[in-house]
Amino acid sequence: MDGSDQGRPPPEPESRSYPIYRPPGLWFDDGNHVIQAENYQFRIHRGILSARSPVLRRVFSEPVPEGAQNIEGCPVTHLQDHGKDLMHLLMSIYDPAFFEPPPKDVPVGVVLSVARLSFKYEVQHLHRRSILHIERNYPIDMDTCMSHWRTTEGQSWFCCFETLLNIIVTATYINASWVLPAAYYYCSSAVPSHTLRDTSLWNNSQRAIVLRNILAGKINLEIMDVAYENLIGTSPCSGCIQREKCALATLAAVRRFWSSITQREPAGTKMHTLTYWWDRKLLKKRHCKELCDPCSSACMSAYESARGDYWDKIPSAFNLPSWKELKSLRETNFSE
Repeated sequence: MDGSDQGRPPPEPESRSYPIYRPPGLWFDDGNHVIQAENYQFRIHRGILSARSPVLRRVFSEPVPEGAQNIEGCPVTHLQDHGKDLMHLLMSIYDPAFFEPPPKDVPVGVVLSVARLSFKYEVQHLHRRSILHIERNYPIDMDTCMSHWRTTEGQSWFCCFETLLNIIVTATYINASWVLPAAYYYCSSAVPSHTLRDTSLWNNSQRAIVLRNILAGKINLEIMDVAYENLIGTSPCSGCIQREKCALATLAAVRRFWSSITQREPAGTKMHTLTYWWDRKLLKKRHCKELCDPCSSACMSAYESARGDYWDKIPSAFNLPSWKELKSLRETNFSE
């Protein structure tokens, strides 16, 4: 299982003439085994890694062939991983402060490295911790998801398409499928269509699947956006006491919505209906105060029903299981 299994280019061959790099915090004088990945070498303790990873325990239990390579008297195991990924995993095992659970902020690159290799080598506590970091940024709950995105806009988890792609590929690889609807939804809104047509992005089978899902999801969500363009219902309601004023206020709110999604977004991107209407407090402040009490109540009732219905349909837009099934998968994953 090499890097290509994770939707990434395979590790560089060790035959390449890169200088050997031995991270100071992972070259122990009393270590009894050397692991090499790409040009990275780590002198570690076989017993410590065997206790954390059943996969590595099996690797270390294999007999050492006569005349096999050794460094400073230690047997050498070559792993087909990216050197930096393995460094992050080993640092997480040896130094608890390096990879703390949320709410501690950990760089997205470190999280994805640990997520991939903790899954591959079955280091369960790090696998679960990495998932917690991913789902913190791509939650399964609608209100948590939307409010988090509004407060973290521009951060490293969201500002680069390459990162977004790696998040989806990694979540798929480690079977954390419950974070995928939110990640795909964000991608479909934030990434211009012309970016998805860049042929250089389609050179890997895993990435090609993700890109096809994003493109299909964009189309499905745009259809949903038309169907749900007015999440606030129609005014005046049957019990309205100021019909003309409520009708004009609703018309103005819808016009503000279309003005926002057509003028503020970069070419090729589109704010989805749910993203625009997500904030119920803002809706009450900007729109409902213009309505009579019966229309305000009817507006909020229509809004709650429509936004919930829209959220429920997001997984199917990307050909994913329902939220109910995804939540069940999460519960099973964390109970094992």
